[in-house]
Amino acid sequence: MHKNTKRYTIWAGWAISLLFVGLAIWKMDLGKVWESMKMVNFVWIIPAVAINFSIICVRSARWRVFIEPVKHISFLSTLSAMAIGFMANMVLPARIGEVVRALVLSEKEKVPMGSAFGTVVIERVFDGLSVVVLMAITLALVTPATADAAEMFDGIKIAGLSASAVFITVFFIIYLFHKQIRPVVWIIDKTTGILPGAWGHKVREMLESIRKGLDSIDHGGRIIRIALWSVPVWALAAPFNLLIFQSMGLELPWSSGFVVLVTQVFGLMVPSGPGFVGAYHAATMAGLMFYGVDKETALSVAVVMHLVVFVAQTTPGFYFLWKDGDTLGGIQEREEKAEEMLEEETAAETKTPESIAP
Repeated sequence: MHKNTKRYTIWAGWAISLLFVGLAIWKMDLGKVWESMKMVNFVWIIPAVAINFSIICVRSARWRVFIEPVKHISFLSTLSAMAIGFMANMVLPARIGEVVRALVLSEKEKVPMGSAFGTVVIERVFDGLSVVVLMAITLALVTPATADAAEMFDGIKIAGLSASAVFITVFFIIYLFHKQIRPVVWIIDKTTGILPGAWGHKVREMLESIRKGLDSIDHGGRIIRIALWSVPVWALAAPFNLLIFQSMGLELPWSSGFVVLVTQVFGLMVPSGPGFVGAYHAATMAGLMFYGVDKETALSVAVVMHLVVFVAQTTPGFYFLWKDGDTLGGIQEREEKAEEMLEEETAAETKTPESIAP
């Protein structure tokens, strides 16, 4: 990413985070929020932290399947890279954790940076498909309890179905691009060609990363294994939410864990500052208010939940960073060089339309 573009992205993320924070606390009784936070029962927090770390472990095991076509890698290597990447997303701007974990794995296992990053990108795309399934199941099973909740639920349903349709369409187009179907390649070449230089280059860079990553799942058996590993990734996320609700004294139905998870997924799609500050809180509050939770209590839950996630995701990352004898500054400096290397690789592969044509 060009330095100016990256700088604008960072500032835009902070601005959006501050906007969401402002909206969250606008006309709110912060004294009530603080009183609610002081009621936390830490007995429920301990298993919540354990679940969060378990999700990182399951994601690490699944990532091994994505990268198998490049190299067979130990679980400890993917766990280390995944933990450091998650930590980077929580403390560094511009969500550079995805590049960081690809960089760490590339350095540890001597695999090409482009290949490592390609698997990270396609893993996130696969997560998007998983979320589509999760939303479909949640929207089908949940019944609003009140008229106000029904109106809010209709909005969530419309947003979810619209986002799912767009995502599936885009994924289908990218898959055809991966298969190098001539009309699709031509359309993408023409479309990216009319974009401003930096933006066109960035879009092509991302498409090439996804196309590389698709090589890792272009096999029926591997897709099934990835799908099976994806079940616990998302199945554990809802109980984590429920444990936090319980720690705050909220007696909500089991469905609340999944509904809030869906709204959180939408929130994480929005650009924001380090740790998804603001966007995460607003999304969590939206899901809780669907169940009639007042806004002060909803904000207190969102704050506690974010603190638990922050600790659970940064602690393992800093541990592995220390274990490797590395530093956060060193990682950030090498991440910038890694982005330059990825851009050079992409430029070489997309120099002319013919270079990607069959």
